[in-house]
Amino acid sequence: MRSSLMLLSVLSFSSLSAQTWRVDPKPVISIGTSDLSGSELLKVTSAHRLADGRIVVTNGDPREVRVFGKDGKLLSRFGRPGKGPGEFGYSIALLPTAGDSIVVWDFGNRRRLLFQSDGKLVKETSDPAGTSAAGQLTVFRRTLVRFGSRGQNACLLQAIAALPRVNDPVLREVFADEAGRVWSRSGSGATWALHTEAGQSLGTVTLPAGMELFQAGKDFVLGRTTDDDGFDHVRLLRATLPPAPSTRQGCVTPPPDTTMASKIVAAATKTDMRNAMTASEAYFADHATYPASFEAMKEVGYQMSKAAYEGDLVVLRSSATGYRYAIFHRKSTYMCLVDVGGGGWMDGVLMCGF
Repeated sequence: MRSSLMLLSVLSFSSLSAQTWRVDPKPVISIGTSDLSGSELLKVTSAHRLADGRIVVTNGDPREVRVFGKDGKLLSRFGRPGKGPGEFGYSIALLPTAGDSIVVWDFGNRRRLLFQSDGKLVKETSDPAGTSAAGQLTVFRRTLVRFGSRGQNACLLQAIAALPRVNDPVLREVFADEAGRVWSRSGSGATWALHTEAGQSLGTVTLPAGMELFQAGKDFVLGRTTDDDGFDHVRLLRATLPPAPSTRQGCVTPPPDTTMASKIVAAATKTDMRNAMTASEAYFADHATYPASFEAMKEVGYQMSKAAYEGDLVVLRSSATGYRYAIFHRKSTYMCLVDVGGGGWMDGVLMCGF
């Protein structure tokens, strides 16, 4: 009997791993307009659906938090630029929470702000020594890891260690949803692979073109699209996804791959990235857009310090409003990553790691 149950489990898992899961392209809720009625969304950096169905959005222009009802209608808005209590610096994003409280990471003032769902400020916590959104992001094995509200840091890193290694200079992104599924994608494509925390495949899901994913729940996805006029739209879509793992296991943080990268490599990589950022601004001054390749940066005299190490610079995103660059050390998994003008978790933050 036990052998039969084990065989049934293997067969069930095999059917899941080969399945392509579905996202309904018609939104259940669509927030944001393009008619200049005052309901427009611009430079949205994050969105999160609360347990009671309300949706919280951080808007970049004007910089504020907006709360919408289950029907998508605006309920409240709070916050403004500044340094005082309840005010925000140059960029903000939501930190995921399991309940109905709202936690905002204020990049400019390097602090977390806890609000009640009605917008009343409860507490502020400073983090002047942090290098990213209060530990919500890290780089591990050429993967950008976005931690969620469950605090399963070790489980996410363990899942990455179980996935195929990324050897080419390609950035992989990983996060865990509220049901315990691990989502991963290479580059900025619309197709995500789903895994268990042990790295076992659960299939794939493809989002509508142009949708940037903010949150995934048991049976929904929440994300942002941008129309041709530059206005953002936050949309909640129904999704048919694999069931949450029935059993959870203890997770152990795997060690970083540090054997082939020295302090000299780390210092050279960071220096090259900072120089690339400076060169990008010089290029922008001449062309009103950011360089789309390493060759374009050479126009303003940028050179990588390959005498100290062997590295590759890859332009992951480039436009008139910003860029995302990564520098990969060829002989290890060490890399540095920066995103400017993209909003959200890592706007303007230099991140490096193994």
